[in-house]
Amino acid sequence: MGMSEVKKDQELTKKVCGVLRRMYEEAIDNGKERRAKAIAKLWRG
Repeated sequence: MGMSEVKKDQELTKKVCGVLRRMYEEAIDNGKERRAKAIAKLWRG
């Protein structure tokens, strides 16, 4: 499934954003700055 398909479905977009947010927060909490930046880049899409 591609990002274009995710963007078409609002509910799926909300779920993906929630997952990315949790991944970002976990990376920050664990001191993984490079990982957090990569996740933020995906999140902004």
